[in-house]
Amino acid sequence: MKKITSLILVALLVIGMCIPCFADEAFTPSATTKSAPELTPISKDDPDTIAIIYDTLNDRTPFPDYDLIKKLSNVELSITAYADRATASDKIRTDLETAYTEILDAKSMSEICADLDTIARSIHSTYTADNFVATDLFDLTLTNDVLDDTHVLYVRLRSVTDFGDQNPVVIHRTDAGWKAVPTDKVVMLEDGSFTVEFDELCPVVLLKVVHTEVEDEKHCLAGLLCHDLFGGLLCTCWIFLGLLILLILILIIACIAATCRKNKLRKELKKKPEGPSWKAIAMAGLSFLAAGAFVKGVLHGGREKKKDTKKHKD
Repeated sequence: MKKITSLILVALLVIGMCIPCFADEAFTPSATTKSAPELTPISKDDPDTIAIIYDTLNDRTPFPDYDLIKKLSNVELSITAYADRATASDKIRTDLETAYTEILDAKSMSEICADLDTIARSIHSTYTADNFVATDLFDLTLTNDVLDDTHVLYVRLRSVTDFGDQNPVVIHRTDAGWKAVPTDKVVMLEDGSFTVEFDELCPVVLLKVVHTEVEDEKHCLAGLLCHDLFGGLLCTCWIFLGLLILLILILIIACIAATCRKNKLRKELKKKPEGPSWKAIAMAGLSFLAAGAFVKGVLHGGREKKKDTKKHKD
């Protein structure tokens, strides 16, 4: 019974430790260790141009009808991953660490950027900001220039993260706080790279949707039960909650069974006649020896009396 109880308690401990792992995490495990997305040439015909600056002051129409200001090479635009912050300038390192801490400490991604709830619902009606997880954290900086208020940086990136058929959601930490890049300014290309239009250069975070299809949520049994009520968002939580309750019930049943077994054994022991104790055996042995000595003494005394009687007769 002790072994069974120990195994059940170990299982409960493992599940208790695993549940936080399945809860909504702010970052993927590799987000803080991977390299920065690759700056990809805008066009195959112009391999040296990895970004373009446009001016939107006179022409508010969408890209590519902005007024061209400047083409940038990889020398004029730098990208620094969070993992490489130690080799960056003090400002970039501080900005990246601040961005990381703010996201990590937030209770919900909606605290970081309120627009994420709206973007999530545009993907699926049941999604919230917590359906996003950060996959990349990096900083974009112009080497010898600044981005004016009316300028837009058009850049093409390639991340090692697989975003599937869903465009990455891009947020960046500006001087005014976290902002989401409008979804129409982020375009996924056929080769897996994507283009982004930035109106400010600062720490950037790429977000991935945790569930891209409703069918993915329905693959688990708990999702089938709670999808209509909760949109399948709590699927994983329901599974582990159910397992936890099941193990608690097993533990209770095992304890009750053990108690009943003990009571039964006690009753059986009470019914059985008690065998002689060692004290009784010792007393019986002593009594037997004493009786033997008495009999021997009587017999010896009789013989001596016969001898005396015979002597008198002689």
